[in-house]
Amino acid sequence: MSHAVYATGTTASADGLPGVDELDDAAIASAAGDRHATARVITILRPLVTRLCRAELGSGAGVDERAAGICRDVAVAVVTARRGPRLRIAYEATLRALDGVRRDSPAVLDGVSRRGREVLTLRIAVGLSVEQAAAALGIAPGRVRVEQHRALTALRTPTVRGAGGAAGSTA
Repeated sequence: MSHAVYATGTTASADGLPGVDELDDAAIASAAGDRHATARVITILRPLVTRLCRAELGSGAGVDERAAGICRDVAVAVVTARRGPRLRIAYEATLRALDGVRRDSPAVLDGVSRRGREVLTLRIAVGLSVEQAAAALGIAPGRVRVEQHRALTALRTPTVRGAGGAAGSTA
């Protein structure tokens, strides 16, 4: 597997968000009092939380500032978690923080399941690999691939409406 090296000194697999695979170790070290690890946790979480906020809220004014505030709260949740995959904890904490401020989903996503929307958001908007998205959602990587395939197929399938408004009508 190839790895990219980023200017910040982080590495990431060719597909996936930089440093996310190091989140568990950094969180454990941070919980033990390592200040450098605490900074590392925030560095890892910032792009994840910011991209999720942009995907849910759009890229309008104030979104990045809101993401920065949410990132601090998510970092606390990740570091203080007793067990469980930290990426999943970060994802769930971000979604909880966004509850009540989300915008409505575009109509184009009406035919996509909730899980399919989550997979597309994590894979496309956030940039997670299949394995990272699986960890965030608490499902198997194969399930991520299936959900992504179904969601993309639903997006590709045109709704055909005829004269009577019935789907599939050719009149």
